[in-house]
Amino acid sequence: MRLDALKVYRRINEDYTRYLKTIYYFRDSELRSQFWKALAAPDFLIRGPILEATLPFRLGRSIHQMIQDGGLHPGFRLLCSNALPLERPLWLHQDKAIQKIVVGPSYSRG
Repeated sequence: MRLDALKVYRRINEDYTRYLKTIYYFRDSELRSQFWKALAAPDFLIRGPILEATLPFRLGRSIHQMIQDGGLHPGFRLLCSNALPLERPLWLHQDKAIQKIVVGPSYSRG
């Protein structure tokens, strides 16, 4: 499923506008009209969407590799499933975090 940032932006804006109109329903029709007009102004509530292009995370070892390297107990295989395959590489920052827990804070890898 692909995320359409423009649709999400519009939906958030519409939902929030509707919420504000409901929670701040002014009895005075002129005040209510001014409030609703302000809410309809472009970029009044939210601006966006703001997209950030970042480089992908670097890959680390898989749980299988970490078990083979002796860093993890073989029982960690029991954690693996379709959601976390044994052979799927972890992100390097995850690999480093696991190693810091296992070896200690002085560990440095790549």
